Amino acid sequence: MPRIFDNIELDLLPTLRGTLELADRSDFCVGYFNLRGWKAIDDLIERWPGGSDKQCRLMVGMQRLPQEELRNALSWFQNRDELDNQTALRLKRQLAEEFRNQLTLGVPTNADEAGLRRLSGQLKAGKLVVKLFLRHPLHAKLYLLFRSDPVNPIIGYLGSSNLTLAGLSHQGELNVDVLDQQFFILGLLDIPDPASLENELEKLRKNLTMDPYFNGVPSMQTKSMKTALAFHAKDDLPEIRREVFSLLIKHELRFFGIVRNKIKVLGYVRQRNEDDPSYHYNPNELYDYLVRRLFKDRLHKDDGYKIYFSERGKSDRTEALLKALEKARRSFSEKWGIQSNAPIEVIPDTPKTCLCLQAVDYFLWALQRFYERKEERYLRFIWSSFRLVHDIDDTRQDRYGVYYTQKKPLTLEALFKNH
Repeated sequence: MPRIFDNIELDLLPTLRGTLELADRSDFCVGYFNLRGWKAIDDLIERWPGGSDKQCRLMVGMQRLPQEELRNALSWFQNRDELDNQTALRLKRQLAEEFRNQLTLGVPTNADEAGLRRLSGQLKAGKLVVKLFLRHPLHAKLYLLFRSDPVNPIIGYLGSSNLTLAGLSHQGELNVDVLDQQFFILGLLDIPDPASLENELEKLRKNLTMDPYFNGVPSMQTKSMKTALAFHAKDDLPEIRREVFSLLIKHELRFFGIVRNKIKVLGYVRQRNEDDPSYHYNPNELYDYLVRRLFKDRLHKDDGYKIYFSERGKSDRTEALLKALEKARRSFSEKWGIQSNAPIEVIPDTPKTCLCLQAVDYFLWALQRFYERKEERYLRFIWSSFRLVHDIDDTRQDRYGVYYTQKKPLTLEALFKNH
């Protein structure tokens, strides 16, 4: 469930500030905007260098302008090619006056003057871009914050709060937070015969693309860069998914998954920032941590390991992932006294060239679908290939979370019982 911010039990402003601390750009859409509201967050915007990828873009509806002539004139202007200079100048002055009145409502103080100067500087530096929407009344209030984090790149706050101090913290409001996905899931698929699995996946894909049943389906056309080139559960048709799932359960595969709740992660980061202001969250921090947790008990039995990771972004993280794996093996050795010097080879690749990564994608999609949408049928269909799912943040019964296995299956009944 999303959190509800009513500015009574839970204020929006502290949460918005905490998210801004982790973001590198933002898009806001509000009906009203004033200086005291902006002053509540302007120090965080000030840290951004400015420019198209490092700024706050603010759209203001101003839905109750006292002079409706302004709106009507602008609407008329949008449908015509010409506007005389005197009329254009008059409209610009009216617009500036109305916006100035809205921006500085109340009795100005020295702090307000300083804030206004900061606002002016941010506008000139490109750290803030303000646009007015006058085509029709705009009542929407939406705050989108972006960061270069593969786990949770976008966080949104949607509701009734304008970008005013009262709207952010004083009035009774209703807002909810919206995440791209609430859960971050990392998976490991143990494949005894990779060549056989890849051959069958490729054969299946070719047969399906030639099947007249799929003629004209966009995702089955090469130019779409989707199913015609590689299986990807999110993009594939339901009929395609069924075929792929049916193929996967015929192989002796062993899947291990680890699940984290992004809201809990965000809470951890905020607490770390409070305890240590010098701490800054690294987008790869969670990923590397989960790699260590996922592999901690699985690098001591065999003579060697060839581990394919799906490439993420443009940077080469082979060395970082190898260090995470070595650390996982070291931790296991320190705990159990079992040594292993088996070589570990880390190979970054893409699902298009490493077809076994397409199989991993299908397992992850089924698990993600279960957690995000509470759809059980996909997970149930391939559960025979699951060996372990570790839900780290379900700590109601044990601080280490919950472990789901073949003897303790992950079902909706089990999930809600624990949650």
